[in-house]
Amino acid sequence: MSDFARNYVRGGFADEVASSRATIQSNYFSPGRFIVEIKDWKIGENRKGNPYAALETEIVRSDNHDAHPPGSLATWMVILKGGAGSDMAASNIKAAICGITGASEKEVDSEVVQYCLGAESDDGGMSPLAGNLILVTAVNVKTRAGNDFTRCTFKKVADPDNLPDIQHRDRSTNGASADDGDYEDPPF
Repeated sequence: MSDFARNYVRGGFADEVASSRATIQSNYFSPGRFIVEIKDWKIGENRKGNPYAALETEIVRSDNHDAHPPGSLATWMVILKGGAGSDMAASNIKAAICGITGASEKEVDSEVVQYCLGAESDDGGMSPLAGNLILVTAVNVKTRAGNDFTRCTFKKVADPDNLPDIQHRDRSTNGASADDGDYEDPPF
């Protein structure tokens, strides 16, 4: 190590790193269909101080291996206040809860939301939904400003012991290739 580097690290940078909070880099969903295992549903605060909800998942099956191969992690995040799209946060979270749990809109009351987000948990806030398998369908849509936005929908996996077959799609040809045949939605 050079003298400059050694002096820089010893001159306070090591203390700055030691006293900081580790940054978690999220890999957000890209377009595709995925069977995922829920790892957690966290509520946090971004660098700007805006609260967010982040559904953290691990990919089990994927039709987009380029972005999300099996075993990789993917996150769906909603800014709750003060950011772009926060006006739709409550509706988006309610739709996600309905899809993930299979509950109707009427069944998703304040108690159900608190349960799903782990607010009533005594084990450090881990969502009780952790471990559940769900289908995530992610598609790009254009915002009013003309920017791409990835919209995700969620559906409870009916039979975790009999997962639907989601085929890897060649994204370089818009999902079409000579040997993959017609793609049909899984039967659930």
